[in-house]
Amino acid sequence: MAKQYNPDSFSSKFLRSTVGLIMRTFMRPKVYFTDSSVLGRKALPHPCIIVSNHKNHVDGTLLGTVYPKERIHYLAAKDRFEQNAIMRWYLTKSRCIPIDRKNADISWIHQSLQFLKVDKEPVCIYPEGLRSFDSTILPFHNGVTMLANLANVPIVMVYTDGPYKLFHGPRMLIDTPFMLDIPSKKRLNSETISEEAQKLHERMVLLQAKLRDILKEK
Repeated sequence: MAKQYNPDSFSSKFLRSTVGLIMRTFMRPKVYFTDSSVLGRKALPHPCIIVSNHKNHVDGTLLGTVYPKERIHYLAAKDRFEQNAIMRWYLTKSRCIPIDRKNADISWIHQSLQFLKVDKEPVCIYPEGLRSFDSTILPFHNGVTMLANLANVPIVMVYTDGPYKLFHGPRMLIDTPFMLDIPSKKRLNSETISEEAQKLHERMVLLQAKLRDILKEK
């Protein structure tokens, strides 16, 4: 049986704050907001689902530098937990939720709902499922809309772009919170869930374009 690690222990908090300090010092990510008066560095809806594109294994760590005081939980591939004891130790202490990408598994939904509805804490999901190594936003899996519909909490979308280089880290654009809009009379089935996932994908594409426009003006 795998050893259990406490994400709220002193060592866990020390690990996250140390890694965050390293990220801020050496990566220097730049953060923008579509409306900073609504959603700034100290304001996340409680609870909320953070929907982010996926470029790098440290995307979650990067987001943690923006909201260092938030107890954000991150979806991470189960096979990453199974790589070795050190990786499992780090992911658990970083509040990651394992998701099995190879088999039909809904345990991650139950865990996410616990954090969202009972603990009132944010959950970050990467609906592309895989990292995109260029600027292409991969299709979204339906799990994101399944979770959003069950949780019925605000969604905050985050788009990250640019290189992960020393002293010139990526740029992030954080959108204003919104609710998943499924009409009450509309039958919730696989088709509807796919349609809503596609809408979220389209919104992420627009967020990508907005960030590029912002960077052109700098």
